[in-house]
Amino acid sequence: ASVYEDFKTMFYSRPSDMVFRGFETVYHFAHLLNLYGRTASSYLNDKKYMLFNEFDIQPVLNKATVPATLAYYENRKLYFVKKVDGVVKQVN
Repeated sequence: ASVYEDFKTMFYSRPSDMVFRGFETVYHFAHLLNLYGRTASSYLNDKKYMLFNEFDIQPVLNKATVPATLAYYENRKLYFVKKVDGVVKQVN
């Protein structure tokens, strides 16, 4: 079954773009975790399981500690879009 059909059956409405983004994110990272296990954080930019969009996951370091330690990971690939005359376009 598709994400669209499952969502429509469960909630009686069409899924928004955020539903697909969430599905894509879970799909990508769950497959990486399944494939690489505990070392998955070293392969976050692996393009093997990307569906629609690209990720550019980079570590952010806490420079307040000596030596600098990992604070969190951040997606540096941002998409800016605009809607013109009913058409959604990516802004460069």
